[in-house]
Amino acid sequence: MCADFLVTPWEIQGNVDYQKLIKQFGTSELNKQMLDKLKDKTKSKTLHQLIRRGFVYSHRDFDKIIDGLDKNNFFIYTGRGPSGKMHIGHLIPFILNIMH
Repeated sequence: MCADFLVTPWEIQGNVDYQKLIKQFGTSELNKQMLDKLKDKTKSKTLHQLIRRGFVYSHRDFDKIIDGLDKNNFFIYTGRGPSGKMHIGHLIPFILNIMH
């Protein structure tokens, strides 16, 4: 938790510094180079709207998934356990998984 803002599965307070969240949670920024590579490898004209609009802004090992697209050598595992009971924060990964 950062002193100048609060982000939990249930609320957001203050001006969120996304770079601090990336550092705090040990993720990496989802950058333009990675998104261009994803678009190219999936032969898509556009990326999923949640990715295009920046709802998904960081990742952990997403680069390995992109590299695995050539070999069909990956799977998606998402769950609800790490943050407790189901909450609105689970909606984005569910939408990303069922829509594409």
